[in-house]
Amino acid sequence: MQLFFTLKISKNNSMAIIDEKTRIKSFNDTIGLTNSFKEHFIALGCLVENSVNVSSGIDPSVRFIGSHISVLKKYLTEKIIPPRGVIIVQNCVRTRNINYYGDGSFMPKWGSSFVSLGGLFLYVEIEDVGKEVFKFLKKNLMVEERQIYLRVSSQDKDLLQVCVSNPYGFKIEVNGNQENYYRHSIGLNEFVGRNFNFALLNKESGSLEDIGNFIILECKGVYHSIEVALGTSTIIKIRNSLEHILDCYPLLINTSNDLHSLNLKRQLEDCIITASLLLSENLTPSNKDNKTRILKKYISKLKSISVDLNLSKEQLTSSIFDYEKLNYSATKPLFEYLMQQYDKA
Repeated sequence: MQLFFTLKISKNNSMAIIDEKTRIKSFNDTIGLTNSFKEHFIALGCLVENSVNVSSGIDPSVRFIGSHISVLKKYLTEKIIPPRGVIIVQNCVRTRNINYYGDGSFMPKWGSSFVSLGGLFLYVEIEDVGKEVFKFLKKNLMVEERQIYLRVSSQDKDLLQVCVSNPYGFKIEVNGNQENYYRHSIGLNEFVGRNFNFALLNKESGSLEDIGNFIILECKGVYHSIEVALGTSTIIKIRNSLEHILDCYPLLINTSNDLHSLNLKRQLEDCIITASLLLSENLTPSNKDNKTRILKKYISKLKSISVDLNLSKEQLTSSIFDYEKLNYSATKPLFEYLMQQYDKA
């Protein structure tokens, strides 16, 4: 689990330091949500799959683990889903933002690194799985019931029935998006997915923000299994009224409060988080392969963005040291290695 310190940016672009209580609460809430997920489904008899390094390469269809389903695919291809299902808590990395980093007009909506809570269940258990997921959301999201939305297509009668059967005050949005919003791919050609999404109403902005999916997976036209996916960061962001998803992972970086600097600050935060995670897996920045080249690019962007923000090496070093001290057991070696590569980038 990752913890570091940040500044909160208000809607008028003024800057206020998030107090220690809020930082610690967000950190503890993230850990608590993850633990509650495991406890809830373990109590139901679910198997717990061990997480893997995002750079493990166990899924040849992706460079980095970008979803928990990469680790759970073996249960689909080998047709061995346990009777009570299997769950996982998995670090993930998606690197599409890196191509825009360095552009002061770009504000990343998502961080490259995140934690995914996932589950895979037999299709015949669809009714019970729905009930248990709803029960988990009601008990553990700690938001008002009317903030929880189920976003479904009227074409998916089975998914609509699952939504209608929820015994709580969750709101149901029908046909609120284009049809492809309700369709899902997992990188296995023989499998296709249909989904409804879980969303939370952000009371600050009035918008709905997706926090996960309930997916029916079909194999060659036959209903096969249920996948459940939840993202911790968006849940904690909305629950704690944070300004940005990266505030779930506080990192202290002082910048001016013009829009250009604020955008670059978010980009820098993401570069530090992602580079630290990949380095902690003993990945080395180089031109050896796509994974090492991507890490090298994050570190290169880290350097150029910090220069654009007029941050000294000492300021950046201090921020990274404090972050890694709280997040990794091998604090000093990882910190020194990152700084060494920063000089070379």
